[in-house]
Amino acid sequence: MRIAIVGAGPTGFFLAGALLKSGPESLTVDMFEKTPFPFGLVRFGVAPDHPKIKSVTKGFQKTMDHPRFRFWGNTTLAEQGGAGVTVEELQKHYDRVVLTVGCQDDRKLGIPFEDSTNSFSATRFVGWYNGHPDDEHLNPNLKVSHATIVGAGNVAIDVVRFLASTHERMGMTDASDHSLEALKTNTIEEVDVLVRRGAWDVAFTNPEVKELLDFEDVQFCFYPDLPPLDSPPPYADRTSTKNMEVFHELANRRVENPRMTVNFRFQVSPKELRVDSDGQVKEVEVCHNELEIGETRSQLRQTDKTSVYPSQLFIRSVGYRGRPLAGIPFHPKWGLIPCDKKGRVTDLEGKVMEGLYVSGWMRRGPSGVIGTNKKDATEVGEVMLQDQRAHQTTSRRE
Repeated sequence: MRIAIVGAGPTGFFLAGALLKSGPESLTVDMFEKTPFPFGLVRFGVAPDHPKIKSVTKGFQKTMDHPRFRFWGNTTLAEQGGAGVTVEELQKHYDRVVLTVGCQDDRKLGIPFEDSTNSFSATRFVGWYNGHPDDEHLNPNLKVSHATIVGAGNVAIDVVRFLASTHERMGMTDASDHSLEALKTNTIEEVDVLVRRGAWDVAFTNPEVKELLDFEDVQFCFYPDLPPLDSPPPYADRTSTKNMEVFHELANRRVENPRMTVNFRFQVSPKELRVDSDGQVKEVEVCHNELEIGETRSQLRQTDKTSVYPSQLFIRSVGYRGRPLAGIPFHPKWGLIPCDKKGRVTDLEGKVMEGLYVSGWMRRGPSGVIGTNKKDATEVGEVMLQDQRAHQTTSRRE
């Protein structure tokens, strides 16, 4: 049984490990990756100051050392209209092909001048400070006074920590050399974090928020004032309550002569970037939102009120979407590959495409943490083995 896995991120390695453990002795796995390096999101997406999360690669290395596993780097899967190896070609040589390519593109805000100089997606900015070969020449200018980060997820918090870090702090991590050089000349005095909903609605996880307490020489401010802890909305859970406790601790902390100020501005949505005569971003105009607390989440209503904040570095972190691949169905609205509940790829009408599977973000959407992909990969691995056994039984009968 020959298996091809396309994508060398955590999902691909969890899947390879599960197949080699549970499959027959005749099963082999070939993994294909467009970069020269394995481990994908763990290598290029995890914050450099989170080394414990990256330790999962020790298990992945054991999979790479397995005698029935082979890794092929610098192998590009063809995207729509592009060159590279096609899935159809892989299916000629493998019994089962599974796509674990992740959601490689960022979602855009759709506002004027979004692609101005020194305006980036968090995907590329994180790739830059993690040393991704596609982003090493991004060259963001940190010799500015005001930066803006849009988003309420962990990647946004990762970017906040990077910008708020001294060269000495980040120098103890595996951040890229070029990003460390940029931190030496970092002159950012103020960072605005723009969140379209309220403080109870953020998607940050507790460890990431709690790490902000380590920045004792940074002043954290919250606008509008934080809601009281003793009046949570109906949908508040343990995570949001713990986050709010940290927010209140940060808000009550006064720093004399802060090295930097980080402002969390809730209930605002970017409306437009403004640029100077050289096309460099200089300001961001936002509209203010009103919130109505519901049973499961707050409801958002955009108002006519606007504000303008200085911003010479603008980073958006508002989600990810997949890229369409040559010969593979694609949901343009969701940015995902269509599949059944078990991970079998289907056409847009729901018909299963024999021998082809999808796992990870391109199956379920860009959500969860590294470990979430293990359950996903195990499920897909099980159905792949079931389908292969059924195929072999049918072949013998014929």
